[in-house]
Amino acid sequence: MNEAVIKRLQKNDTIQAIGYANDFIVIKHKNTIGYVNSIHLENYPTISYQIQKFRDLKDLNDKKQQAELLTKLENQKLKYSFLEDDIEFKPQDYTKEIEKFRQLKSPIAIVEPKVNFNSIGNPEAFMKFINISNKVIDAITIDIYCYNNFNNPVNHYLHKTNLFRGIAQEEFSQNEESFGIWTLYGYDNTTKFKAIIRQIHFKDNTKWINNKNDAISIKSF
Repeated sequence: MNEAVIKRLQKNDTIQAIGYANDFIVIKHKNTIGYVNSIHLENYPTISYQIQKFRDLKDLNDKKQQAELLTKLENQKLKYSFLEDDIEFKPQDYTKEIEKFRQLKSPIAIVEPKVNFNSIGNPEAFMKFINISNKVIDAITIDIYCYNNFNNPVNHYLHKTNLFRGIAQEEFSQNEESFGIWTLYGYDNTTKFKAIIRQIHFKDNTKWINNKNDAISIKSF
């Protein structure tokens, strides 16, 4: 992240909770995504309950109930007035990354790939998406190849392949950011990954298919 430019929110700015990852609430303000530690929200019963419920559901791997809870989080409006100085937004300059993907005729740019670990030690693949098309995107399919610190493939203990297939289904318009977080169950020794966009679906029911394969990809290492 670019540490040189830090923009603090003003009191009473409205922010939106759009997800949960690694005990952080993922929040959005004017098309910019940021994070706040969930401990700063624990005095607010509705949000605190949702956070704990999500932790419980995540441990149970209950995808349906997780999705229902995320919907509640996405609709939860928060006021910055109670956050004081606990949160910072750091606007990024992704000009180079965007130009790279634009040259490849990709509808999105992928930035900030990294592996996090959740509260029970499972690796999670995280990345941001920037819509550089002139359409509304509503779904992305992605291939994630898992590796360890030796850059050796980490195969799933049952499937015997290091390939994890993911899907993100959130609407975001031109120049807006979205993000993807996938828990890599069964790929326990993963510390790095390579992600390749396979298909993008648009709200107008058209789709884009990656014909350049590995070129439209990003590595976390």
